[in-house]
Amino acid sequence: MSTSAKDDNARPGWPWPQIIAVAVLALIALAAWKLANLLLLVLGASLIALVLVRSAAMLSKLSGIGYRLCLIATVLLFALSLSGFFFFLGARIASEMTRLAGELPQTMSAVGDYIELGEVEDWLGAHAQSLIGDSAMLGNITGFSTGLVSAAAGALLMVAGGIYFAADPAVYRRGLLALAPARARARFDELLSALSDALFHWFAGQLVAMVIIGVLTTAGLASLGISSAFALGLIAGVLEIVPYIGPIVSAVPAIAVALTGGIWDAVWVVLLYLVIQQAEGVLIAPLIQKRSVHIPPGLMIFAVLGFGGLLGVGGLLMSAPLTVVAFVLVRKIWVERHVPVTGASARRGEA
Repeated sequence: MSTSAKDDNARPGWPWPQIIAVAVLALIALAAWKLANLLLLVLGASLIALVLVRSAAMLSKLSGIGYRLCLIATVLLFALSLSGFFFFLGARIASEMTRLAGELPQTMSAVGDYIELGEVEDWLGAHAQSLIGDSAMLGNITGFSTGLVSAAAGALLMVAGGIYFAADPAVYRRGLLALAPARARARFDELLSALSDALFHWFAGQLVAMVIIGVLTTAGLASLGISSAFALGLIAGVLEIVPYIGPIVSAVPAIAVALTGGIWDAVWVVLLYLVIQQAEGVLIAPLIQKRSVHIPPGLMIFAVLGFGGLLGVGGLLMSAPLTVVAFVLVRKIWVERHVPVTGASARRGEA
């Protein structure tokens, strides 16, 4: 046999299984990128379903009533609570939001005086005609209104999807397990349980934290005599869903409004927000989220920025649950199987 024939026999062939696996992963990543908005809606619906399932199961256990009836009661209870909130406070929210918008020129003028930008209101008036006549500006306004409609439609889809998921969660769980190879289904089932526990505890804790921050901010601003305290507190509570960055963003309009009353009002507002955030970090968060996954602050901040940059506003709002999912996946798939945990790390266990 010639030397060239021996070399041909010794030369390894193409690793087709690995190539196919990489190609499939690349296609999945491309599909996920193209369907990012849909995946965010599915994640939001899953969070709603987790809360409904856990609440209905607890109610069923306490009352002895069937799960389906308890689920209906849970959905009605949440719906009545939300309807009652807007029935009693909706008019006030609308009034204060309108007042905030009406005070915007005065607020911007006060901010301009303190940061030496001159008369911002006069500048806006002088350039209003060119701004309105700009086709790009009109496109942005149209896009903003379309975005509001899309956000409302997305919220309705998430709620409807969450209710359907919660109606028969076992069906969807069995469907996901069927996608895994038979030898890996036990491990995959454990992974799904870890994900559902982590997301539920994060979401439940986050809802409580949002309410507490909103109430504390509203009460604090009202005690300082700041205009539109309820609307500003609502903004602070809602933006609490975005870790670290949300509280900073929510403080900006409150400080701007406070500047219309003088520099000392703004200083007191800054101190109020600092005290509330310190209280959240030291007292509120440890009590509420003690069973949640503990993610290092530095990692969370860059995850928020990364998901926001990749997926836009939706990625920014869902950055925390996306980070929780990624953190649990890495821990369960890689760390717990390949990194030995001993000593102090073993005693800490799961956060």
